[in-house]
Amino acid sequence: MDNNGAEFCVHGDDITLSADGTDTYQIVKDAGRYKECKRTQGVSTTDLVGRMLLMTRANTSSQSSDPGLPSQEEFVSPYTKACNLLQTNSKITQFSSPSNEPKPGDRIVYTAGAFDLLHPGLVDFLEAAKKEGSYLIVGLYEDSVVNEYKGSRYPVQILQERVLSVLLTDM
Repeated sequence: MDNNGAEFCVHGDDITLSADGTDTYQIVKDAGRYKECKRTQGVSTTDLVGRMLLMTRANTSSQSSDPGLPSQEEFVSPYTKACNLLQTNSKITQFSSPSNEPKPGDRIVYTAGAFDLLHPGLVDFLEAAKKEGSYLIVGLYEDSVVNEYKGSRYPVQILQERVLSVLLTDM
C-alpha cells in the first residue's frame, strides 16, 4: 500500500476469508488501515471490475452472445452463476411505493443521466439538485443510450445496478 500511496484499503461488509480460512485483510486491519462499507445487495464489485477489465461491448448489450456477461433480461454473475434480480427488484418496488410520491405543494426537480459507477462527485450533484426543490426525480438513461453517447464500452453497470446505486444515495 505504501508503494502505491494508499492510505487505507476499503472492502464491503461481506466475508473476506481465503481458501484456508484466514482473513484476507488481517495484515491491513492490524495496521489500522482497513475501512469497511455497507455492501450493495445485488451488485458484485468482482463482476464490475471484471467488466471494466474486459471492456467489451457485450457487457451493455441485452442481446449478448457471451453467456458469461450479464444482460438486462438475464443477469447472471459470471463468477457465482447466481441471479441477483429477484432480491433487487423487491428493493426497487419498496422505493416506488405510494408513500414516496410527491405531495401537493412540493417543488419537483428532475435530473437525468447515466450515473454509471456512482462516485462522490455524482452524489454531490444529486444533493445539489435536491436542494433546488422538495422532491427529486432522477431519470437514468437506458444502456443503449449510454452506449451511444459514451461509446461501445459503456455503461459498466447495467441499468438495474445503476438504479440501485442511485436509490442507495437516499436522495
